[in-house]
Amino acid sequence: MGNPAPDSPSSISRRAALAIIVGAGVAACTPAGEPSPDASSTSDTDALTRSDVAAQEWMLVAMYDAAIAAQPSKVDELTSLRDQHIEHAQALGSAAPGGSASPVSAAPDRAQLVAAELQASRDRVTACSRAAQPDLARLLALIGASEAGHAAFLKDGAP
Repeated sequence: MGNPAPDSPSSISRRAALAIIVGAGVAACTPAGEPSPDASSTSDTDALTRSDVAAQEWMLVAMYDAAIAAQPSKVDELTSLRDQHIEHAQALGSAAPGGSASPVSAAPDRAQLVAAELQASRDRVTACSRAAQPDLARLLALIGASEAGHAAFLKDGAP
């Protein structure tokens, strides 16, 4: 086994990076000795977190829709990522938003999709830290890891 090439960006595999991200996300989402809030504020906070994250997921779907429309040659690659964001929103209990107007004003390029995925991953860690229910925290950590994986995929697949 040799060392990575000098111009290699990293010697860590994508699988190892995702394992680190998931571990860090779960650790960041695990409350440590905090007093437990009352049940009604907990459910309200979790409901708001679910709603906010689902809205962000639908925004990512709209970004991918715009990118697919602008780059039909990338339809297979981008549709797969788009469909995962739909699954994320549905796992949070959200149905597709109504209306046909896309909130995206211009089709994003690959770099903009990478940046959006990385920001979404960071946002999931923040949302995860607000979650009171362990199942929601775990779900948000997994969604964040998925989005970090999307960014890595898009970077690796760049021409």
